[in-house]
Amino acid sequence: MKHLILAMAVTLGWTTAVWAAAPATLTTLRAIHSLTNAEASKGLPVDFEATVTFSRLSEDTLFVQDGGTAIYVRADAHLRLLPGDRIRVQGKTRAGFRADVVSDRLTVLHHGILPKPAPATYDELVRGQRDCILVTVRAVVRSADMEYRKDIRDASLPRHSVIHAKILVDGSPVDVFIDAEDTRALSDSLDAEIELTGVAGMRFDGKMQPTGVQLNISSLADVKILKRAAVTPISLPVTPMDQVLSSYRGRDLTKRVHVRGVITYYQPGQAVVLQNGSKSLWIALRTSRADLHLYDQADATGFPAILGGFLALTDGEVNDSNAPSWANPQPATWQKLASSAHIFDLVSIEGKVVTEVREGLQDNYVISSDGNLFTAILDQDESSPLPMKQIPIGSTIRVTGICVLPTHSTAIFPSTYCCALRTIFWLLPVRRC
Repeated sequence: MKHLILAMAVTLGWTTAVWAAAPATLTTLRAIHSLTNAEASKGLPVDFEATVTFSRLSEDTLFVQDGGTAIYVRADAHLRLLPGDRIRVQGKTRAGFRADVVSDRLTVLHHGILPKPAPATYDELVRGQRDCILVTVRAVVRSADMEYRKDIRDASLPRHSVIHAKILVDGSPVDVFIDAEDTRALSDSLDAEIELTGVAGMRFDGKMQPTGVQLNISSLADVKILKRAAVTPISLPVTPMDQVLSSYRGRDLTKRVHVRGVITYYQPGQAVVLQNGSKSLWIALRTSRADLHLYDQADATGFPAILGGFLALTDGEVNDSNAPSWANPQPATWQKLASSAHIFDLVSIEGKVVTEVREGLQDNYVISSDGNLFTAILDQDESSPLPMKQIPIGSTIRVTGICVLPTHSTAIFPSTYCCALRTIFWLLPVRRC
């Protein structure tokens, strides 16, 4: 009986403490928008009113705005929402690119008017300064194609159509997604100057790092043709195939950036990976360097780029400080690696050896983990390759290295490195101090 009374007392005391510390409900978009990701990750309760600026609930996507403040809401609701609807959102905060909301309940209050769209430049869009805001941009149409998407909550429902257009804003590329049934309105306007009104957003990789700019547009009524092209594409004169480069023009205004971290991977003449805390970055190199050492602190410069769908630097230059440091590998599962949430991160994973083979200057170990296969690849030094480490088939081992997905490897490495496996995982030699 004493044990029972003690347990009840402890439980009651804990409950009282929780009640006393319960966070206040956030009732404005401004209060939610001001949260850090660390604060938002606590799942703080929200209950606010806002105006719908874009809704695609078949993909749980909802953007709302109140005055000059806007936010993304993950909306698992079976409602038909229209731009201009005034709604009440109840739910919890979560961490994302910025703090956003997962809704538990949406209530339509009445239909109103949309906020006045803000004019936006490419610089404002790519820096996230207009993220989730209803904006208007001027652009030139590059392409327009139809995509058919499934309802993520009910696969039995018919697919819905979305126009995916490529446009140039201030000469820089932006992806546009328009809820519409017919691409002809845009495909017949290739090279035209247009004005679009939609919700600004970003594309992300598996680590929620921005990889590009996009606009979400509710209908073709939000697209205005300002000036059509002088001629239709099919009316252009035919160009000999070996002379198409004569029409190429490129003005690259991308600025060099400087990053710092610990070297966790180095492939001479190909790339180096730097890690800083939970962040890591692939840096493409053109030269082979003998003075770069694993687990040294290093500085690198290069130009931001998207390689294989992931954030990277190109034309990299690396300066090794020769100051030994360390980066702790994160324990990982096959599912986490395949999701690209650990792309380029230093990770460790266990599995059983299925087969092993040397191919050129690579030692390949096919490993089974959680019933799935991946390849661990150990690069050999061209000047002094070591004998391949023979591991008995069926052995359970732990490998540590950089995670790279096949889609990325095909963008960076020669095609001989490609394989049908879901995840490619780089083994790294361990420096012994």
